[in-house]
Parts: sequence; C-alpha cells; structure tokens
Amino acid sequence: MRDVGFVDVVEKRTMWPIGAWAKGEKMKRLRAWCKEDMMMGLQGLSMAVFSRGLGMSAGVFFRGM
Repeated sequence: MRDVGFVDVVEKRTMWPIGAWAKGEKMKRLRAWCKEDMMMGLQGLSMAVFSRGLGMSAGVFFRGM
C-alpha cells in the first residue's frame, strides 16, 4: 500500500476462528460470522467451479439442487 502512495500504514494481525475450537464469547461470535460469510459465498464459488471448470450451464447446476 505504501508503494501506491498511502502513508501511516499499520499491519495488525488478528485471530479469525474458522472452526469449532473458538474459546470465549468474542471468538465464538467471530466464528459464527465467518461461517455465515463462507456459507453465503459457497454458492457463487461452486457455480464458478462448475461453469468455468466443468463447462456446466446454470440450468444444470440449479436443477440438481
């Protein structure tokens, strides 16, 4: 980001739980949000793989659901 002109760039590393191992209320809440984000994006990701990678049409993809 500094290469394109941003100044005062700070890198902050944060734990982001993706499994059932989350401990504490805050981490469990983050895990729930992460799971929801992943589930919402799964259809689009699957559609891209099946249509671009396997050449399937949207009609074939949705008929199997």
